[in-house]
Amino acid sequence: MLHIAALLPTPAAPTPRVLAVAAGLLLCHAPALSAQRDIFGMGGSSAAEVRRQFEAEARQQVSALLVDYESAWGSRDVAALARLYAANATLYPAESPMLTGRAEIEDYFRALLPAVEPLRTRIIEFRASGDMAFTTVQVSYAVREGAAQRGVANTDVFILRRGTTGSWSIVSHLARPETVAASPAAGRPPAEPSDTAQ
Repeated sequence: MLHIAALLPTPAAPTPRVLAVAAGLLLCHAPALSAQRDIFGMGGSSAAEVRRQFEAEARQQVSALLVDYESAWGSRDVAALARLYAANATLYPAESPMLTGRAEIEDYFRALLPAVEPLRTRIIEFRASGDMAFTTVQVSYAVREGAAQRGVANTDVFILRRGTTGSWSIVSHLARPETVAASPAAGRPPAEPSDTAQ
């Protein structure tokens, strides 16, 4: 079985290029890995049916994680937000250098959250295989800047790993800014409807 985790960014020399390669390999090899699940005890279901069921369950679990992400963000619970990341996770913010590990990620959110409005997320693409998942997520929120608000709309890339307890954690998170717009403080930031329950 392909060990995708070995291709993930490491503290030594992580790059967004490696992250993209790992995600691509996950997408390419998902059918083969799902077929292995069918061979080893999944009964009479076809490989395609097994893959669809497995991905649907994984997507539901990752959607629940994103709900927790929105909740921790909205309540400015920095510790709860950082716990959604793996201990050695990497975060690539759109406007600052790469961060490695929960401590650096927690410090980043501690500085960011007091100045932002609630977060909304929507899954755009999702793939899962074995204990790894790849998803692109539309992320929108507003940053307060004096008397104005700056709307932020990103299409973020997440790679997640499922632990031995069955819970998922974020191992790599790449923020990709798409739109930045200014609006009066009294206005609402541009945001897409939340769709984390997909």
